[in-house]
Amino acid sequence: MNAPPSAPEPPPPEGPDPEDIAAADRHLSESRMNRVLEHVAFWQFLCFVMLVALIWAVKVSDLPSRLFGEGLGKLSWVDACVFTGGVIIVGFITIGNTYLQQKRILRGFITVCSYCHKVNIEEEEWEILEAYVSRNSLAEFTHGVCPECYRKAMEDIERIQDSGGAIPAAERSD
Repeated sequence: MNAPPSAPEPPPPEGPDPEDIAAADRHLSESRMNRVLEHVAFWQFLCFVMLVALIWAVKVSDLPSRLFGEGLGKLSWVDACVFTGGVIIVGFITIGNTYLQQKRILRGFITVCSYCHKVNIEEEEWEILEAYVSRNSLAEFTHGVCPECYRKAMEDIERIQDSGGAIPAAERSD
C-alpha cells in the first residue's frame, strides 16, 4: 500500500515578533517594579502601624508617669486620637510621596539605536539619549572617555600623524 501524499510542510516561523517580545519584557519589568513598590509600601505601612501602636501603648499605660516617677495621670483618649490621626495623615503623605517619586524613576526597557544611541520614544520618534534621560529622571550627564576608547583614539591620532596627517580613504566619513 502506498501512503497518501502528505501536504507540504509550512515554512518554519521566522521567530517571535520583536514587538511581542518588547511588550512581554515591559510587562515583566513593570510587574517586577510593582512588586518592589508593594514591598516598600508594606514596610512603610508597617512602620506607621507600629508608631500608632506605640502612641496607644504610651497613652494607655501612662508610660511617661511610670518612667519619671510621677503619679499616674489620667488616660486622655482625645490626645491618643489626635496623635493617631496625625500619624495617619503623615503616613498617607509619606507613602503617596514615595509613590510619586517612584513614578519618576526610569524603568523597563528603553530601545536605543545601536549606531547613533538615540532613544525610541514613539513608533517613529527618536531622541538623543541624554535629553531623554534628563527629561524623564533626575539624572544629569557628564562626559568622559573610558580607557579603551582613549587608547583607540590615541592609536588613530598616531596613525594619522605617521601618515603625514592624511586620513586613509577607508576611514573617512564623507
